[in-house]
Amino acid sequence: MHELHYIEPDGSFGPAEQGYWHFHMHTYCLLAILEYALGTGDEEMLGLARRGFEHGRASGDALLGYFPENSGPNCGLQTTELCEVADMIALGLKLSAAGAGDYWDDVDRWIRNIFAEGQMTPARSVLLQRHASSLPLTAVDYNAQMPGGALPSGYHTTDRVIERNIGGFAGWTQPNDWGIPGIMHCCTGNGTRTLYHIWEHILTYADGNLRVNLLLNRASPWVDVDSHIPYTGQVDVKIKKELDLAIRIPQWVEPGETRCRVSGAERALRFEGRYAQVGAVQSGDVVTLSFPIAERTETVWHPQDFEKQGQKY
Repeated sequence: MHELHYIEPDGSFGPAEQGYWHFHMHTYCLLAILEYALGTGDEEMLGLARRGFEHGRASGDALLGYFPENSGPNCGLQTTELCEVADMIALGLKLSAAGAGDYWDDVDRWIRNIFAEGQMTPARSVLLQRHASSLPLTAVDYNAQMPGGALPSGYHTTDRVIERNIGGFAGWTQPNDWGIPGIMHCCTGNGTRTLYHIWEHILTYADGNLRVNLLLNRASPWVDVDSHIPYTGQVDVKIKKELDLAIRIPQWVEPGETRCRVSGAERALRFEGRYAQVGAVQSGDVVTLSFPIAERTETVWHPQDFEKQGQKY
């Protein structure tokens, strides 16, 4: 008799009683498995978390960071909840920091392409307000569609809805669509928690050694990181304490094309993997890493297009 697991030993999601899996419920489980593994040193559970993450990565678009709300053989067209994106970013960060894989470039793309674009900002709220004003449905119309009829008084409001959701995360996004019909606040909870995980993992410091893992802006007691990406291939690291510095360059940067200056003076670099070893720096130094940046065009079929191409999703 086949034994069923919510996360199968190979990392795949199961069981699929209805022919599909809810992506977030499985990645949420993987986050719990990973936290347990990191807290106890359980290598078996760490391996399972890694395999589950890689299964999730293969179930969506790993270039964009677009992961479907549901996946499986009987799924039709799917949008993505920001829950899925947030979970995959958190898993990738924690696995990379633990040395259980190198997913820094994955999470960097996902943060920039889908995650950051999925948060309700003041500028985006203006656009949504314009869209909302053109919709034919009213709050009463939405209420009439609820199972069991209208919601009781106190469970809904039309008062400054968009304004009061600034900072929240979209519920049903497409790659180029913010997420009409709206927000599910599970996405806001998971999204805001992942904001912390991103901030936490931009850099790591231990025993006088600091590593910049992601070229994103971050202030800290040791350094301030100012990134010029995506406009210019440059990152400035302002040193606050004496330390040894290493900066991870993105996958699309060639080590030989990377230039380093420390307070204006050229410094030769050596590399350990993707990390440029800057070496000893002093309080008050400004380290500038620069490299070419370019644009490229790729044609990507996201999940809503797969059936048009005769492919199962």
